[in-house]
Amino acid sequence: MKEYLYEAFTIEECIRLAEDDLDISSDEFDYEVVEKKGMLKRKYKIKVFPHEKDGENDGVVSIKNGVFKVVDPKNQGALAKIYVSDNINLYIDDKKVEDFCNISENNVIRYDIINQEAKREVNIVTSNDDMTAVASIKYIPKRIYMISDSDNTNVLELKLELEYEEYPPKYTEIEMKKILAERGIVSGLILDNLKQLCSGNTENEVLVAEGKKAKETIQDEISLLFKGKGIKTVDDNEKVDFRNMNYTPNVAENEIIAVIKKGEEGKPGIDIYGKIIKVEPYKELKLTIGDGCKLDGSNVVACIDGRPEFKNNIITVNRIYEATSDVNMASGNLTFTGDIHIGASVSQGMTIKAGKSISIDGAVDGSHIISNDSTVINGNIIGSTIEAGGKDFLVQQQIEALNELKISIVNLSSTVLEIKEHNLLGAGRTDGEIIKVLIENKFKNIITNSLNIIRLFSKGDEASKTLSRLVRQMLIGLGPTTIKHYSELDKLVVLSDNLIKGLEGSVNVPADIIINYCQDSTLSSSGSIYINGKGQYISHLTCSGSIIFTQNGSVSRGGYLKAESEIRCKTIGSTGGVKTKASVAKGGHIYADIAYHNTIFVIGEREIILDEPSRNLHVYMDDLGDIIIDKLRL
Repeated sequence: MKEYLYEAFTIEECIRLAEDDLDISSDEFDYEVVEKKGMLKRKYKIKVFPHEKDGENDGVVSIKNGVFKVVDPKNQGALAKIYVSDNINLYIDDKKVEDFCNISENNVIRYDIINQEAKREVNIVTSNDDMTAVASIKYIPKRIYMISDSDNTNVLELKLELEYEEYPPKYTEIEMKKILAERGIVSGLILDNLKQLCSGNTENEVLVAEGKKAKETIQDEISLLFKGKGIKTVDDNEKVDFRNMNYTPNVAENEIIAVIKKGEEGKPGIDIYGKIIKVEPYKELKLTIGDGCKLDGSNVVACIDGRPEFKNNIITVNRIYEATSDVNMASGNLTFTGDIHIGASVSQGMTIKAGKSISIDGAVDGSHIISNDSTVINGNIIGSTIEAGGKDFLVQQQIEALNELKISIVNLSSTVLEIKEHNLLGAGRTDGEIIKVLIENKFKNIITNSLNIIRLFSKGDEASKTLSRLVRQMLIGLGPTTIKHYSELDKLVVLSDNLIKGLEGSVNVPADIIINYCQDSTLSSSGSIYINGKGQYISHLTCSGSIIFTQNGSVSRGGYLKAESEIRCKTIGSTGGVKTKASVAKGGHIYADIAYHNTIFVIGEREIILDEPSRNLHVYMDDLGDIIIDKLRL
């Protein structure tokens, strides 16, 4: 322990001298009076013992200009400590220090500083629809560090200070274009924004590419100003008044019945990856103005009073034949190309035939009713035949003309081959010359049929126009002489086949039959059959759609019901077991509120006989091809 001597005239002065000399307060040392001199004027001497401080004997370490200086501890003191920090690798005697270590004068100290390398980063984000790309740039400078100096200390925490920094060069527009191209972004580059991005110091996103949106095609439209008759589809729980489904619209002369709105061809777009965004091709509306109306600008105007109709892109106004009294032997049979409305009944043995729809307010007894469109009969039907739905006259004409052309061309080709094989017209004749001679002499019907084809198909779709053009070029006038080889006629056969296939699918016109009650009658419909009254008795009902009994308590007793999609009955069969048959196609369904035994249900080619009265019945075919009957016992 160190000790110090101080002399003064008072003890207090001695203490002040010690405080000033040792630069400590009197609380930090002890003292002892070791001498008093003089009688009158005393003089004191004290011995001062400073308190030992913690760590005073510990080792110390300092660093200056990157050089460490270590002093070992005294009198059992602790070694100095060094704590490492981020971005400094410290090695003591070549062993890396993970956190801290003790250090002595004999240790070899080495360190590495992890400097920050310069970097520049581009971040590109594209939209989900590939129509936009935004980019941002981040510049990270090169930073060189040095270890901060530190005076002697028992515990040294290494710290870094920035010596200097240097930013990387900015991206150029050429570099940015290359980076975008590597990402596949090649279209819609915004050069001004790229320039702004490269010159800026901000990390904000900049729109660098934007695709061109497609302009959608607007197709021609026709707006009908009259309500068409339609059948509403309903679920099991919905109640519908089917009587309101029989509405037939009427228009007056000079009334606008439709408006044509011309469309516009769209323009394709392109996304930022250069992918073309296609648009729907523009197709001009092929509208045919039929009988009973005319085109006035963009308006279709009725020329007569009648029933408007729009079907297969043909708009017409059909005259309605009104019969206010019974149709019987006195009035004779009734045939009309348009719609027929009979405000009374039809007597036995009569035939009524309409090119369009038929509606009869009264009963039909032992008669034959034929319509190309829907038929509505409000009275009872007894012992009669009702047929609804026929052929589209124009389509039928086209099919017949095409079939005639095919047969003629096949026969013509065979004859040309036979003439060539036997040299019947002499040497040097070309195929075209032979064909022309044959058309003018042996196959004169080809000219008539060709003119008919041109009339029927010149205003149709692209395939129709192609056929019409080829017929004109190859079969009319001097056209045959342009044919180099008779096999060129095969084009006409192939085109005719394709057109026939397309037309045959549109020949049948769906037409519904709507009645209240029928007995011992035959009903056939290309649409659906609706029974709104008491039902049917031992009748034969066939349709391409559904058979639906709409009135609660209606009965289907005896006879045969056949539909494509579904049959919905209230009561089918009878307590006496009258044989009744209901049939649908393979994927169809049959429903009945009440069904009696001996009723036959047919699904596709399979059938099953109900063996007990039941309720809430549902008959269908499962995935294995078995008929399933879901029912409750009555």
